[in-house]
Amino acid sequence: MKQNIKLIRGDGTCFEVVAVMGEQAYDLSVIDRADLHVKHKHKTVIRLSTTDGSIVVDEGKMYLNFASDATQGLNFKLADYDLQIIKDGKIKTIMYGMVELQHDITII
Repeated sequence: MKQNIKLIRGDGTCFEVVAVMGEQAYDLSVIDRADLHVKHKHKTVIRLSTTDGSIVVDEGKMYLNFASDATQGLNFKLADYDLQIIKDGKIKTIMYGMVELQHDITII
């Protein structure tokens, strides 16, 4: 599923993901792992994963937690990302698109 994400640099943000396979919601509680990488100019600039708690799966839904320090100091405006899950050793890309990073005006 193609889905663009909009972030504000330095802000902590959480997105809820409900995966759909065909007509039905896909039960994400049965996956082994999930990883999201944001790449700009072939360099990974943001990494989220269930292994570090930045991706949480709860009751079949997935939550992508972009901590404020994950985007602080980044300078890109557009970057590519994908979200992959691993189940039974098989990798599946369930979401991909562009990340638009709006630069903050007030810096704290």
